[in-house]
Amino acid sequence: MNYKEKNCRFTVKMKILGKTISLATARTLLAEKKTPVITGFISNRTGKSFDAMLTLGDDGNVNFAFPPRDAACEAPPPPYGYR
Repeated sequence: MNYKEKNCRFTVKMKILGKTISLATARTLLAEKKTPVITGFISNRTGKSFDAMLTLGDDGNVNFAFPPRDAACEAPPPPYGYR
């Protein structure tokens, strides 16, 4: 029995922001509700590439989750009184 016979409307796009999602990654997303970090997504707004995990919400939507930044990569705060 396939998805049409079961009247299943759930889908996962196989290409998200310029990155092709493999069948293995889609299976991981469905089984664990998140994927490992995927590199090379391209932002529609800025055109820059970024890395993120895909997560599956309780509502069935696929979302991005971002890995924590390294402390060394973060910019230091501006000096006191700087505007």
